[in-house]
Amino acid sequence: MSKLPQVSKFRVRVPALSAQKSAKKPHPRFRVKDLPNGSQQRFREDLGPLWLDFVSNLENPWDLANHIDVMQEIWNMTFTDIDHTVQKTNDPVYFLLLQRAYTYRRDFAKRGETAVAAYLDSMGFETPDEIARYIDFLVPLVSEIRSEETAKCYPFMWREAKNIMNADGHIERTGAFCSRPISDTLALYLEIRECIPQARRQTDNPRGALVLATASVERALRMYSTGICVKPKDRFESRFSRKHWGVTTEEVMVSVKKTTSRGWKKIIKAAIPYIRARKPHHSLRPGLEKEHEGPNGYTHCVDVDSGSDSGSDVIF
Repeated sequence: MSKLPQVSKFRVRVPALSAQKSAKKPHPRFRVKDLPNGSQQRFREDLGPLWLDFVSNLENPWDLANHIDVMQEIWNMTFTDIDHTVQKTNDPVYFLLLQRAYTYRRDFAKRGETAVAAYLDSMGFETPDEIARYIDFLVPLVSEIRSEETAKCYPFMWREAKNIMNADGHIERTGAFCSRPISDTLALYLEIRECIPQARRQTDNPRGALVLATASVERALRMYSTGICVKPKDRFESRFSRKHWGVTTEEVMVSVKKTTSRGWKKIIKAAIPYIRARKPHHSLRPGLEKEHEGPNGYTHCVDVDSGSDSGSDVIF
């Protein structure tokens, strides 16, 4: 009888340390108490608002990781008595400033929901069907757009948009970015800015804050598409994030960049009455301005300057 083949013992081969893939380290979690000694209170009261004021002026308020030089600049301006080098690795200052921006965007989403609820409540609708029809008018779906002219006007972005054509064949609309819900939501930015000394405020227009406010309002309005507020059951789908709203904010930015100085004064003037009106809460698509992109209401929200209601009495 032939011998059975011997079964050799299997030995696990452990690769050399240099060949092993390093385990993915968890993202560090820092709290205010982890900041350099003596900086905690001023971080909350001074540095945080300065950082959010900067974020509010960005064309892309979603991507903040590469603004470490600005973080360092505002740290040095705020803490002349505390030396610290802001860095991307294992640094509570860097982490907490990014966290402040995440919270700021989330607060825009919450403010948008509150503003839309208050706005719809003030309209005096009696049935969910009335609300649903009004939402269809304010935020039309692409499939519902019937002509190039209606495609160029998303009524929720305007103070007033009449569903009629004037003699030139254009939908009558006035007050770009001055609708009540957008003004109410943008006031969140003005509340942040209030606590910053005039000399330290950003001098550019708050383009990032305006696109976040606009997208937040659209997100909240679409929750009422059935006439009753329904939030997505999936919490990831309901997030106000770049994944879900990045394209929208980029498209809205096309209009924002065309807004004149007078237009900005009108926008700020419309938002001022909503300051402290609510309880406080602690390019994805290239070539958007090209004609081949087709009609798009996000990119055509630009007012024609007029002498009336110019906002000339607003200092900003």
